[in-house]
Amino acid sequence: MTEKYLNSAGFTALRSLKQGFPAVVAPLLIAAFIVCFDNQAFWRTLGATYGGAAPWPVLLAVGAALTLLLTALLQLFNFRWTFKPVAMLLLFGAALASYFMDRFGVVIDVEMYRNVVQTDPREAGELMSGALYLHLLLHGVLPIVALIALPLRHAPLRTGWWRQPAVAAGCLLLAVLTVLTVYKDVSLTVRQHRELRMLLNPSYPLYSLVKYQRQQGGRRPAAANRGRRCAPRSSRAGRPAAIAGAGGGRNRARHAALAEWLPARHQSRIAPVGRDQLSGRELLRHLDR
Repeated sequence: MTEKYLNSAGFTALRSLKQGFPAVVAPLLIAAFIVCFDNQAFWRTLGATYGGAAPWPVLLAVGAALTLLLTALLQLFNFRWTFKPVAMLLLFGAALASYFMDRFGVVIDVEMYRNVVQTDPREAGELMSGALYLHLLLHGVLPIVALIALPLRHAPLRTGWWRQPAVAAGCLLLAVLTVLTVYKDVSLTVRQHRELRMLLNPSYPLYSLVKYQRQQGGRRPAAANRGRRCAPRSSRAGRPAAIAGAGGGRNRARHAALAEWLPARHQSRIAPVGRDQLSGRELLRHLDR
């Protein structure tokens, strides 16, 4: 009798749980938590498009599809040394974004990231409140603590390198099949209410963050080049930007007009040359004297 109990499926499952929770299931649980508790603005707006409450088939299909999509993303990082850090960042970021989306009705887009960067500490301090701390505790800190305390049983790397992408592909396929069950209804709603995709958390905040970083990366080299070309030396302080960038002899008419800006002590030096014959380099040389 004892041997039969020890070989039972229930005891085997309990013994395997003591060895560690299956890591392949953890992304599904985290994705379900984020979709259910950190997307209140999305669910509220979706219900409003149906006049107060969306039909249960639509709610179940959309919720399952979003959970599977987020699970597929997490499965790509589901390795021993990468899963928990990525999941912790995702949980905390989703909790922070959901607070401002639910409480203030804002959208976490590129402009929002730009405003955050430009906000001074005094203005940021005004947003810190007990409600924010409580929200972060319930939606971010406690799930992160539970994730840290949960021992995970990962597959060996020799099989995990292909198993995790395969599981992610399966999740994507299931998400597509789930959406197809209510495709006619959902596609019409999304076309008429494009703001729904902007309320998806954390997909749209992540998309906006990547877009903001790309914009900043594209602007930085140009700004640096302008700074190297136009940065005045101490003797050129206060000079108009057009003079600082002047060069060559193709814009002599414009240089003649700019020469009017020179102090009176330089006018006598320019007179023998003639303002219409003054090149940009000569103009800069007069300023450096």
